[in-house]
Amino acid sequence: MELGQGLKMLRAWQLVAALTFTAVSCFGQAGARQFDRPALSQSAPACGRESSVESPDHLHSAYVSCDGGEHGTHTVRVTALDSAGKEASTLSARMKLSCTPGALEWLDDHRVGVVCRTDPEVRNYLVFDIETGKHAENPGSWFQWSPDRKTLANVKLDVRFGTPAGQRSCLFLNERALYPPGCDHAKESYNNIHTFLLPLVWSADGSKAAFVERIFDWEYYDPFGRYFDGEAKNVRYYLVIVSEDHAAGYPIDAVAAQQIPAWQGNSHLMLGNMTYDLDSLPPAPIP
Repeated sequence: MELGQGLKMLRAWQLVAALTFTAVSCFGQAGARQFDRPALSQSAPACGRESSVESPDHLHSAYVSCDGGEHGTHTVRVTALDSAGKEASTLSARMKLSCTPGALEWLDDHRVGVVCRTDPEVRNYLVFDIETGKHAENPGSWFQWSPDRKTLANVKLDVRFGTPAGQRSCLFLNERALYPPGCDHAKESYNNIHTFLLPLVWSADGSKAAFVERIFDWEYYDPFGRYFDGEAKNVRYYLVIVSEDHAAGYPIDAVAAQQIPAWQGNSHLMLGNMTYDLDSLPPAPIP
């Protein structure tokens, strides 16, 4: 009898492992499709002088070097060269050993950015200033600069609230949590989970950005709250418009939620075959 029960328990654990792996794998692939669109999120190794990129004013070029470090770390080093090809400055940041740097990109004449990817949904966007010698780190999952390169939109995922229907998302603008309110302070609740579905798209003047989100409540069937066993309820979709200090939106249906927003000027927005006039019919607060 004990042997039979042991075999049943073993089969049950094997099933749990299989389902968990499937759920995590599928969600990871979906997340990659959602957050890998911008060029600066590419994660192919781009180390060495042969991958140097010229600055907009053509006075400098820069490239990334990737060296093994101490205690299981990588040193991401950016070397800037002058127009004659001589070394002008070298800046570095110590990252995790699993860091895979993407392609370096000039943000203006003195700042360069590079994404360090540590796993499919965890990245750190590094910004180096070749004039001051300083660098900034922006951990997150997806990044997109405004057209003038002054505002960085950064989406972070809260893995503690991961479900097969999506993880809780938080939008930061220049390192300040903006939407949904209080998203940088995790709540021990699976109600009102905001999951961003499509890329954030900036208006041409960089004053506003738009994206689609899915909001839902997650109910576990298992009283122990296992990852794979549950159902999304009270599902609703919104077209969200954010500015530097404000967020609002329009309710949409599940079909429209599959579309990517497209700006038509700075106050008109298209989603599928629908046009939204932000002046004549302003977006409303999202409940």
